[in-house]
Amino acid sequence: MASRAGGRLATFAMMRRVSITITLALVSLISVIILNMAGAGPVGSGLTGPSGLGLIGPAGLGLIEPAEAGSQDASKTIRLGLLPDADSFPFIVAREYGFFDEQGVTVELIPFQNAIERDGALHSGAIDGAVSDILACAFARAGGIDVRITSVTDGRYAILASKTSKVRSLADLKGASIGLSTNTIIEYVTDRLLSRAQIPATAVNKVAIPKIPVRLQMLDAGKITAACLPEPLATVAVISGARLIATSDELGIAPGVVIFRPLAIKDKAAEIRKLYAAYTKAVEKINADPNAVRDILVQKAGFPASIRDAFVFPKYRRPVLPSKDEVETVVKWLKDKGLVKKDLSYEDMCREP
Repeated sequence: MASRAGGRLATFAMMRRVSITITLALVSLISVIILNMAGAGPVGSGLTGPSGLGLIGPAGLGLIEPAEAGSQDASKTIRLGLLPDADSFPFIVAREYGFFDEQGVTVELIPFQNAIERDGALHSGAIDGAVSDILACAFARAGGIDVRITSVTDGRYAILASKTSKVRSLADLKGASIGLSTNTIIEYVTDRLLSRAQIPATAVNKVAIPKIPVRLQMLDAGKITAACLPEPLATVAVISGARLIATSDELGIAPGVVIFRPLAIKDKAAEIRKLYAAYTKAVEKINADPNAVRDILVQKAGFPASIRDAFVFPKYRRPVLPSKDEVETVVKWLKDKGLVKKDLSYEDMCREP
């Protein structure tokens, strides 16, 4: 009987792995079609740009293989989507230092290069949660997809000018092209920075380039005048010659968050708490000794070796929900742009695991 049960469990785990792989492949294929239709340019792996920039690619974040049957109940494995940004880094540190293992939780870190792929995987159930942003949560809930914010993340977003341009300040961007991903945290930060400088968002020519490595490549090649990029890729751009114009630090905001599907919060509550305990240890490690984790940036997170010593880590916080004011400011921005019509309350969107 035990061998039969073990066989059924192994078969279930194998079928689960195949199902997730197929779903992620379909999500990626659909997103490529959408990006091409949107005129986003080539959407290949983005591993190396035209000027030799070593950019993070699909394997850069070190995809963890699904848990084998017998190592832990596969149904309790947490599958978390990441983007190539500073917000995701503590989860990679938690994995590399064995903090997940210490907590007795199996976590698969699934890398994505853009929000379209990440959100598609989340909405389809291929992943349980993701490093995301308040805007993505609002869009999902307005569209009838139930996801909840469970904590903030800490990152930095920067507007940079191409090394071939004459832009020296935000005021110089009037009439210039700026690469970004529309209706995302990137556009939100861009608009907030422009507004702070009393520049209407309509005064710049926004160019939709959803794939982050492609956006960096186009900035480096001078095909766009400026771009808004997350860290640490903003540091990559500066090292390559781009000029730093403004950052989200000037706004005192951090709209990055972790979101989970309610089913995962319900069925994997204990595992999510363990994940956050490991995350907390990683945050404490990074804050106490940033130099100790610099090799992980390059060797495990897949970022270029050039940023190893140059990158300035944000001050990471322990898991906490975003402030009510932060959430309401984002929702107002979305409603003012006509992107969301549904009323969304703080209580609707946020929930401690």
